Amino acid sequence: GGLYGTLLHAVNQRRRELGIRMALGAKGEQIQGMVVGQGVKLAAVGAFIGLGVTWYLRHLLERWVYGIPSFDPMAIGTAVAALMATACIASWVPAFRASRTDPRSTLNAE
Repeated sequence: GGLYGTLLHAVNQRRRELGIRMALGAKGEQIQGMVVGQGVKLAAVGAFIGLGVTWYLRHLLERWVYGIPSFDPMAIGTAVAALMATACIASWVPAFRASRTDPRSTLNAE
């Protein structure tokens, strides 16, 4: 998927940086937290933009979905919570891979 692929690519691009951080003493949990945090930030920005677009276009949406409120706080809150949970799960695999980076092989490769 989108977030998973984006983070996996970012981790591969930052392999040297992550190797240096680990060589300087960063623990795997810190690296995982950094990568998961990046994924959650991306998802939060996407959710914020989506909420803004939904708010702006709510009158148009009401015409398309007759009888259903266009801005239902419970439905939107549930969708945002599901998005954030999915972002955490999708971020974990690239974060796990990043935390298993061998600093010596990464630094020797360049």
